[in-house]
Amino acid sequence: MQKFLHLDEISAGDFPKAIAKLYDWLGYTTTIRDGFNDNYIDIIATKGQKNLAIQTKAYSLNFDKAHAVDKSVVNGLHSNLKDGQQGIIVTTGVFTSPAMEDAKRQSIKLYDRTAIYQLVVAANPNLAAEVLYRKSLDELNLSRCPKCHAGYLAKLYSSKKDKYYYQCLNCHEISYENQLD
Repeated sequence: MQKFLHLDEISAGDFPKAIAKLYDWLGYTTTIRDGFNDNYIDIIATKGQKNLAIQTKAYSLNFDKAHAVDKSVVNGLHSNLKDGQQGIIVTTGVFTSPAMEDAKRQSIKLYDRTAIYQLVVAANPNLAAEVLYRKSLDELNLSRCPKCHAGYLAKLYSSKKDKYYYQCLNCHEISYENQLD
């Protein structure tokens, strides 16, 4: 799940594994190919008559010199497709206009980060809900629970005791200090 929470931090080596896992959840049988000699195909995914050739590009948008998937990747994938294979390029980044034009002409599907999350929703709705939940908590800048290290501390008010307390949203431990003992 961590991989889908922080797409800009996923490594080029872990990204194909995460995408293959999504396709596994969708009922495909996946094979991850060697990243150095893959001929523009990182993953082969099959289900019934469907045969997908997937190229993945983990391009962060957080860098000063962020990369976009260009038409050389589209054309490289297209030139290595076998008869009956559907080409797909998945990126955490963006596609250049020429890449989008070539992909359309060559019937290659392009999936950006929006499409990745759509795949997560289709493949594993519970994971999608968990990703959204954790993202919403990350935005609140809540402290992590020192007891379970997985949850966040919510500052709550007790009208009976007329004071604030903290409750972990994961393990549900309560403390009247900003830390759980």
